[in-house]
Amino acid sequence: MAEPTADEAASAATPRTHRSLHFVLLHHGYHGRASDFHYLCEISERGLQDAASDGVCDGKRFVLVLPHGSDGFSTDDGISACARRFIEHACGVVAATVAEEWNVAEEWSAADMDAPTTSGDAKEHALHFSAVGHSMGGLILRAALPTLMRRIENAFAASCEVHWDAFCTLATPHLGVHHMRSRVMSCMGRYIGHYFFTSVADLFCKNDVVRVDLLSDESLAAWGRFRRRVLLNTVNDGTVMSHSSGFLMTLEVLMRVGATPPVAGDVHANVHAATGAAVEGGHEDVSVAHLSHFGIECASSAAELRDNAFALTALSPELWPLDVLPEDRARAERILRTVGPMELHLVNFRPCYASLRSVGNFSSSEVVACSSPGVLSRMMICLGAHRFSHPALLCKRPFSYPSIFGFVSEYVAADVLGIPLPRAVPRVDGDAGVPGAAEAAALAVHGANA
Repeated sequence: MAEPTADEAASAATPRTHRSLHFVLLHHGYHGRASDFHYLCEISERGLQDAASDGVCDGKRFVLVLPHGSDGFSTDDGISACARRFIEHACGVVAATVAEEWNVAEEWSAADMDAPTTSGDAKEHALHFSAVGHSMGGLILRAALPTLMRRIENAFAASCEVHWDAFCTLATPHLGVHHMRSRVMSCMGRYIGHYFFTSVADLFCKNDVVRVDLLSDESLAAWGRFRRRVLLNTVNDGTVMSHSSGFLMTLEVLMRVGATPPVAGDVHANVHAATGAAVEGGHEDVSVAHLSHFGIECASSAAELRDNAFALTALSPELWPLDVLPEDRARAERILRTVGPMELHLVNFRPCYASLRSVGNFSSSEVVACSSPGVLSRMMICLGAHRFSHPALLCKRPFSYPSIFGFVSEYVAADVLGIPLPRAVPRVDGDAGVPGAAEAAALAVHGANA
């Protein structure tokens, strides 16, 4: 047997600093960009740097995998095309990182699959995977999962443990977007846009992608392999209705689809009195009160997100009547039955805007204040909280106001992904650029992207 070279001996003598790698797969929505995850990436990077400087290391290295080649108008190519691009990019990142960290080549691992193994074989390394998709990005990740899982496990399962940890969708239209709040946008997509853009046809269910391909046994089984499955949405989303993103109907959505609300007239007052949820920072919302009546509380802070998780195991006839959109209801039932229980969170930004909190507690010993918002900032915060909560969910431009919208990304980083938050969470509102009047006007005209 040949003697090892000096470089090989030095490499063998060098201890591995990370036993496990945790890849976080991220994908933005329709006409979105990788920079949409700026705030999530920023707090994750700072948190990991603080943990390293404090000497807190559990042997795990996090790698955030952002989409490549599907920014902006490239998303018009369709869910399947974006998924194929993401698979190639993600597999390349995983292979390069594993080779760099552990000197394990993808080809070597694939060849080693022929070697006999037993259940008692101890594996030195572990690969963990979590995913976060915003809007259509959640559908892109779902479309990528079967092939991505197969390629990752064929390449590395022989030498590494492979774990699928958390799959989190943020306002993802799992049942399509054919019932948007804006009748103009809905009509344009339903009757015109789908002829020109594959993604519009996908989202408005003019083909088989959402209603057939993503509901196949293989696709749902891949989703169900994740240990934790999180649906996180805003209660007043005007782009993706709550029945599509969270498998329940708010009163607003029931009225939008032409159904008769189960609670009507003077009974609302009884719901309000019983729950105390009628007035939130001066804003009355019967949908919030109605959900509270059935045990689903909306969150306006990271602490409330932790406390208000709702275990969604089956559809509720009170929150989705049997005779309302029965075909979509059957699809939602199939998802829950095949994938398994979901963890549902509903966010309400309007109390945050009403109070305009300027100080937040980020640790037991440190309080960081943000600057008081000006007139333009207040206008954008108001738009994000009331009309455009869909993009505000990511705290992305033009709603990059962490003191109002940042708690969702902070919850996802710390509580879903397990990434430590920085000692001082960045609270410089509008740090991605405060939009001008023209940008604000354009947003008001064109609305939010899915």
